[in-house]
Amino acid sequence: MKFAGNIAFLIIILYLDIMKNPVTLFFLGVWLLFVSPLPAQEPGIPKGANLERLLNRPESVSSSIVLINDPPYGAWIRMKADVHTVIPEKLETIRPLLFAWEDYPKHFKRLKENWIERRQDGTAFKMHLSVGLMGIYYDSVYTLFPRALIDTPKKLLIEFAPLNRTEAYISEDGTVRRPLGLWYLEELEVKGKPCTYVRYIADGEVLKKYPLQDTVMTLFVGIEHQELLKQLIRAVERSKLDPK
Repeated sequence: MKFAGNIAFLIIILYLDIMKNPVTLFFLGVWLLFVSPLPAQEPGIPKGANLERLLNRPESVSSSIVLINDPPYGAWIRMKADVHTVIPEKLETIRPLLFAWEDYPKHFKRLKENWIERRQDGTAFKMHLSVGLMGIYYDSVYTLFPRALIDTPKKLLIEFAPLNRTEAYISEDGTVRRPLGLWYLEELEVKGKPCTYVRYIADGEVLKKYPLQDTVMTLFVGIEHQELLKQLIRAVERSKLDPK
């Protein structure tokens, strides 16, 4: 494992040295909080999931990176990420955080700012992502519509998607295509105590601009989305210390 980690690190360093700006689009891809059409159905808990091991410990369910040639745009990189964890709190403690759209930049660090617009066709969630590495940043702005597909005392499913789910939505800057994502939460007991299973699924495309971009994304897609769940865990802990 140590050898594999060193090889991965070497690839990244070479990539940085050669391209000067290698990972900005990668991090845009992996940090898309809401990224291509997903089935609007309850994801559930994967069979065989070890809930005790997942306590405050995010893990990947699956992830994949696929290169798509699509003239006239060029090449797109389709990213799928599926991560989960268990937070030792009731669902009612976590629910307000996920519905407080305006507070997302405080919880999820790569979201620079967002604007909430109340429209006749629904609530618009306009996001400004500023992502990058080692002082190199890449910005993107796009609009999604959040919907609670399930909202009961024990289960919550939130979808972020373009207004028209079948629309081949491309962000204003042309670098993000078909953004959509899901939060799934389910309250259950672990070790005899009420806890909440949390699963985040993202599936979307980013424009390929650099050589080896898809290789670097493959190395980090799972890690970056696990970090998203760690940030949610920390947000839950802060909310208990400073309840509104």
